[in-house]
Amino acid sequence: MAVKKSNSYTIIGNLHRKLKASCQDVSYSEEKNGRYLAMCCDGHGARKHIRSKKGAEFGIKVVRKIFDSDILEKALHKPIPEIRQHIILRLLAMWDSFVENDIFQFPFSKEELSGRSAEEKAELTDNPYIAYGTTLSVVFYISGKYMTINIGDSSIFLMNRCNRLVQASHDGNAGDITNSMCQSDAFWHFE
Repeated sequence: MAVKKSNSYTIIGNLHRKLKASCQDVSYSEEKNGRYLAMCCDGHGARKHIRSKKGAEFGIKVVRKIFDSDILEKALHKPIPEIRQHIILRLLAMWDSFVENDIFQFPFSKEELSGRSAEEKAELTDNPYIAYGTTLSVVFYISGKYMTINIGDSSIFLMNRCNRLVQASHDGNAGDITNSMCQSDAFWHFE
């Protein structure tokens, strides 16, 4: 059996330092019954992403629920692209549900909105999902197969049997635009 290990590395970006914002990165790995999961979420941390740490935490919770379910085993006889599509749809629906519940239970507070421009407040009112902006990078290893799911400005690398790093996903971003779980068209930006 192959040895599975994961490693994540966080760098506090210039924007975070400039805004004196805390790090919104969350990572997790687990091995269970011969199955393996490694993932990280990078909350955006920009001014309009006032709950991006929660968005990253919700990403981790959702993927763990999928990993703990039997969805992956039931789908193993299907082609990987079909499995990925099904998992991404489920992942987005579950993440959206976490965000909706959080907004319902904890509407934006005056403290969260203080110092925001009228334009920023309007954007958050029109689309509160923006507040939870996060990337997501996942590796599943089950029954000798691995599958990656990625949205945002991260890439996934795997080490092959010759101890060489192989890029398994690419960040699908253009220029300064970071794709995110909070986008209404997020499904189309997964790698």
